[in-house]
Amino acid sequence: MLNKILFILVIMSFFSCNHQKVSNNRNTSTEKSSKENALKIADNIIEKEGYDLSLLKREITEDNSTYTIKYSIKDSLIIGGGAKIILSKKDLKVIEKKFEQ
Repeated sequence: MLNKILFILVIMSFFSCNHQKVSNNRNTSTEKSSKENALKIADNIIEKEGYDLSLLKREITEDNSTYTIKYSIKDSLIIGGGAKIILSKKDLKVIEKKFEQ
């Protein structure tokens, strides 16, 4: 009888742990896709302004309400500047664009 109870407890704990992992993965993937979408939007803006993405390195930071994407020149021998784009997290709308030449 004790073996059956232990078996049931082990099975229940396994399923409860598995369920938590799945729900955590959903939050991470949603967060990740929002960040990826923000990067795509910023990349499109940069390309429309005539920048060559292959020459730029990209850095993304975030706070509670915004994503900030900064672009800077990879090679110090190239003359030019980067850009900074700030997007809202809520709806991924552009809040600010700054371009350096």
